[in-house]
Amino acid sequence: MNETLYNNISHLTVSKLSLCEKVSLIPKGEKYQPVFGEVQPEIAERDRYFSFFGGGLFPIYKAKNDIWTYAHTFFGTPEYIEDCTNKHILFKDNKWYNAPCLTIHFLDGSTQKFYFATDKELEFYVKTKFNKFLIPNKTRKIKI
Repeated sequence: MNETLYNNISHLTVSKLSLCEKVSLIPKGEKYQPVFGEVQPEIAERDRYFSFFGGGLFPIYKAKNDIWTYAHTFFGTPEYIEDCTNKHILFKDNKWYNAPCLTIHFLDGSTQKFYFATDKELEFYVKTKFNKFLIPNKTRKIKI
């Protein structure tokens, strides 16, 4: 990882691992129709459902196995959904979590986000890279 120098940082916001409520299970045998969603190619091929009356403009699928959907945008296996969201959500112990996140807020109002696999990695990164921001002084206020 390249080291990046930042100037004019206003404050940091830290979000630890938390439950994600945007992911839901589509059980085996249930029909689903992603209007503007993306279905994992292997699953789309396997689950495509053809009815006598047709599916209209958007194809209909019938789950051959349990699959997951993220906000009705991505449909597929846990690995596929994690990849589609750039590992911003994680599947652990049969539950979905929002990945730990560090948001750097700059004085000009812009932000930059960094995602981590565990809370410990996030804490270590903040302590090593932003050590000066962990000690507030009278001239600046720091949010952590």
